[in-house]
Amino acid sequence: MKISLPTRLLKMTLLSLTLGVTVVAVGCGAATRDIDSVKVDPVATPLAKILDEAAERGSLGSGYMDVEMEINKLPNAADFKDDLLSLQKADGNKAEMKKVVDAIKAKIK
Repeated sequence: MKISLPTRLLKMTLLSLTLGVTVVAVGCGAATRDIDSVKVDPVATPLAKILDEAAERGSLGSGYMDVEMEINKLPNAADFKDDLLSLQKADGNKAEMKKVVDAIKAKIK
């Protein structure tokens, strides 16, 4: 059975129109919906917790940067300059690290 040319053109035109209307309806429908945005806050590690972990281990490791960033957020950050140096010097010495941590925690309160 052979389909005539006008019938094929009519079918192709109807198929194209249907497809076009579907794409427009689906594409435009998504733009009209309100999508609720979700605000995600960065995970904040309290300074005291980082310091306690350092005193426990006797080493700051990568926690030094976190300590420095947290201290820089404090209004009296300049007062901790010597303490940050002491933290670096105490790295690896558990007893000394505990003394420095206790001194910093006393200043924070």
